[in-house]
Amino acid sequence: MASKKSLEDFTKTIGKNLYRLRKARKENIETVAAAIQISPDLLNKIETGKYPKCKRGILFGLCDYYGVTPMELVQ
Repeated sequence: MASKKSLEDFTKTIGKNLYRLRKARKENIETVAAAIQISPDLLNKIETGKYPKCKRGILFGLCDYYGVTPMELVQ
């Protein structure tokens, strides 16, 4: 089982990469959140690494939206 610290790092890495992808596309948080049917507040929590129990469906939706694989989010 992963330690709390490694889970925290993993969550923050995913969040930073999602934020970077959104900014590279010059999209606001509301647009992306609406496209994958979540609230802007939830997307903000994901991007800032403050939502460690993010459902796979949300992450896969974000990957589809940005055209990346889940592995690309964790690198």
